[in-house]
Amino acid sequence: MPGDTERYRMRGLIALLCCAVSGAFWWVVFTETEQTVARQVDYEDATLCTKFGFAVSTAKHDACKMDLLDLRHRHADLIRQASFP
Repeated sequence: MPGDTERYRMRGLIALLCCAVSGAFWWVVFTETEQTVARQVDYEDATLCTKFGFAVSTAKHDACKMDLLDLRHRHADLIRQASFP
């Protein structure tokens, strides 16, 4: 029947629209989560470098933060390598 075909087509379009909206929503959530984690890591690294005695906004403080970030990346790589046989 022609009416049934149109209804199925409309249901398919609605399902497609729902998937698109849902995907966009989760992409925003994922991006915001990554940014929140990055800000937290930067804050923790800055705090630790200050505790080490490096004055904020100096070359040594910035180098300390970069070294800590590098350490975090290498640690993540080691965990990733140990996780896969």
